[in-house]
Amino acid sequence: MLINSNYELMLNDSSALARLLNSGVSDYYHQSTKYNDYKETRSPMSKFGRRIYDDFTDEEWIKFFNLVAYCIQLTMRFYKIQPPMVNLEKRQLRRIMAQGLGKDESFFKWANEFFIAPTKEFIEAGLKDSKQRISPPGVGYLNSYIIRENAFTSLKSRLSKETGIDYRSGKFKDHLKAWCEYKGFELNPEEFCKSSLKENPRIIKTIKGNTVECFISQPKT
Repeated sequence: MLINSNYELMLNDSSALARLLNSGVSDYYHQSTKYNDYKETRSPMSKFGRRIYDDFTDEEWIKFFNLVAYCIQLTMRFYKIQPPMVNLEKRQLRRIMAQGLGKDESFFKWANEFFIAPTKEFIEAGLKDSKQRISPPGVGYLNSYIIRENAFTSLKSRLSKETGIDYRSGKFKDHLKAWCEYKGFELNPEEFCKSSLKENPRIIKTIKGNTVECFISQPKT
């Protein structure tokens, strides 16, 4: 069965992936509309003056069937050759981050602005006192403790009232994991976590007398 879609299949379990053969294509042929930035409409008809299949000559049909036969031979010989998956995986992660938030990628845009490299002053303070390695509200320094509630509140302030009401902390963590994977960061490295649950590692700290959940995002080594 062949599925042609502009959207990635939201499947990541091993059983489903074993049954899939992905193939990514570029957007070289496209339709220019008021909803995108394409400057022109491009199709096989506009480029070659003919339609694919409908205007094939007998010689072109022979070449096409030979290509199909060759592809079948390769499949039978090598079973399955996956294409480079980086772009497809990144597009899937972007789609995960948009779940429940509409098509304007509110989380992706917020995270790109919220998470930044720490300032020199912040690094120096952290070297003197590890308790100072806590990001202030409104910003998330990489390689530092970020109070989860502060980050969650910062994101919700960017959402519409209707979207913010339905947005839950569990979805926030799913989006956060996807963003870190997209950027090549590691969320909550094991050495910082006190939770024994590997599938849901948590960082619990006492800050100014209050017990709060934090997280750390740092580049993968």
